[in-house]
Amino acid sequence: MSAKRQDNRLLQLCDRVCAVTADENEVAELERLMTADPAAREIFLNWSALHADLLSVTSAARSRAQATFRIDDESPTPQQPAIKGGRGKRGWTTWIMLSLAASIVLFVGVAINQQHEDEQVAAAPADRDGRSLPPIDGMAIVNRLDGVVWSQGARPAAVGDLLRSSHPIEIDAGVAEIEFGQGAVVLLEGPARFVAKSTSLGLLDSGKLAAVVPPWAEGFQIDTPSLGVIDRGTQFIVEVTLDRDVNVGVAKGAVELVDQSGGDTGQAVESTPRQLATGAAVRAADSEISDVAFDSDWRVLTSQLPARPDHSEVEVVARYRRDFVPSKSDQPRRDGAWRYYANQWMPVDDNEGYVELKWDTERGLYDPSGNRSRLAGSRLGAANLSYRGGHPGQGRDQTKDDLDHYVIAAYQVDSPGHYRLESGWLVRAESRDDIANQAVDLRVRVNQQRDRIHETCNRDGLLRFQGDLGSLHEGDWIYVAVGPRGISYNDRFEWDFAIVREIESPERL
Repeated sequence: MSAKRQDNRLLQLCDRVCAVTADENEVAELERLMTADPAAREIFLNWSALHADLLSVTSAARSRAQATFRIDDESPTPQQPAIKGGRGKRGWTTWIMLSLAASIVLFVGVAINQQHEDEQVAAAPADRDGRSLPPIDGMAIVNRLDGVVWSQGARPAAVGDLLRSSHPIEIDAGVAEIEFGQGAVVLLEGPARFVAKSTSLGLLDSGKLAAVVPPWAEGFQIDTPSLGVIDRGTQFIVEVTLDRDVNVGVAKGAVELVDQSGGDTGQAVESTPRQLATGAAVRAADSEISDVAFDSDWRVLTSQLPARPDHSEVEVVARYRRDFVPSKSDQPRRDGAWRYYANQWMPVDDNEGYVELKWDTERGLYDPSGNRSRLAGSRLGAANLSYRGGHPGQGRDQTKDDLDHYVIAAYQVDSPGHYRLESGWLVRAESRDDIANQAVDLRVRVNQQRDRIHETCNRDGLLRFQGDLGSLHEGDWIYVAVGPRGISYNDRFEWDFAIVREIESPERL
């Protein structure tokens, strides 16, 4: 069959199925075409959407027309032909075809959603440092703007804006406070140009900044034209002068320096980074790095940084991405303190109804079956968890059990103490217009207790979450769950969060 004739046949089948005039063989033929060709699925989806819109318009017009008639339950109206003997031949045929068409719509929705997800989902990292996969673009938030004067031609930002690498901060004066997804906070002092490259990487082209990095964001990096500055402590300062010299000072903690003068930004050329401790400073000029005195004026900027705990106050016991490791094919993860679940039979607040997800080697994620199965029952559907994030199961409007089906990352506490969830962020990973973006639901709880955190992330939104988890004992479980709100199409998300335990001070001990 020629391509033109095949396209015409596809459109004919779309029309007949949507009009409920196709027979079972034509329905099966359309399903085969959609299975073999993603473009055919897109065509049918658009066709059915148009058909539904037209049907809605004509139904509304019919309803207005019916208002002029007297409705009599015992006598058919002109718009209600009498059907004797139950549904009748025509009624049963229509009902069957509508069911078949609905099945195809469900198939198409799941298939397109899954295909889009498979194109974007990342496999688990080869190592545990979180840098073996391409970083997520941008992911920083503008927290505060004090006296900011935007540079000519710059794209302004407002407090609360989500920054991507395509949106540099370019200011002539004032101070901008920017918080990265992993929890580091940067104060940028104008004149300056700065780019948020990922959740844990920023690029300072010019100007001065101070950064405070809590323990759960250790490894946060600032790149400059000649140096990379990697946090190993709490507070540091970086300045790029008009002459393109780079000054670095450590106010508290420690940093590592990597020479980038011989390569592109982000590509270190020294195998052993240089260490700087509290009170130390260097200048990089003309490919030379020399020690200099710590500039006391830098403390004016560091004094404006928000308070964050250091390693003497909290211990990072777990982090979703850092700890994510694969399992054996078709098996749940059995080693370590993390487990990955979905609620199949019971509400998400009843962990007796959880089922453990299995490792899918081909896709590099945990899903209900571990073998690329698309429909693990009508409840879980596309549910999965990967290194980057995941996708919830079906929503209450898609199943007969009236439940929203969540994916759940669970961590088991190994020692008693006071715990907190820190630097949690969740971002919607899809923004397609052909399928409506729905809100996703995030819930955090301990054991069978009520939710400690319950938030919603809306269309194209970013959700930041953190909170106190209380005093926990060895063996307690912390559950972080993401679910749909009624319907799960277009609900892929990316996220990370840290679980920390407070360190008792000597005075309290």
